[in-house]
Amino acid sequence: SGRSLADLDLWWLCCANLAESREVALAEIQMMLAAMGHVLPKQAGNPNLVLPQYADAIQTLAREYVISEHLMPGAARKNPQLVQQLGLKDYLAARFAIAGASDDCLRQIELAANAGANQLWMSVYFTDKLRFIEQWGSKIISRFT
Repeated sequence: SGRSLADLDLWWLCCANLAESREVALAEIQMMLAAMGHVLPKQAGNPNLVLPQYADAIQTLAREYVISEHLMPGAARKNPQLVQQLGLKDYLAARFAIAGASDDCLRQIELAANAGANQLWMSVYFTDKLRFIEQWGSKIISRFT
């Protein structure tokens, strides 16, 4: 169409959370990571889309994913436990999340921008959305204005 990549808005759909540490932030969004990961088996055979060392775990996540608990918060639920048990937390977080303390989130935004993303579409499915919005505004967005 005669346009370059620079002419396009490149969106990254990601799970987002801001907390005192990356571990706390990821623990609160593991159900979101599970939801994002359970749709990956269609790409599991493509090493450019799913790293081969995670292909079997991704297949297991999809097979054992409990759709009736889709995006339901709580560490006791099956889907967040699957992410942990299958060793997928860090892989899925690197691929689908901006989460952690403010410096962690700012670094991840920079990495996304360096990879070409110029728009973020953040999914926020955990309980305390107001806390997230207030903190994201004061600790993240304020750094860009």
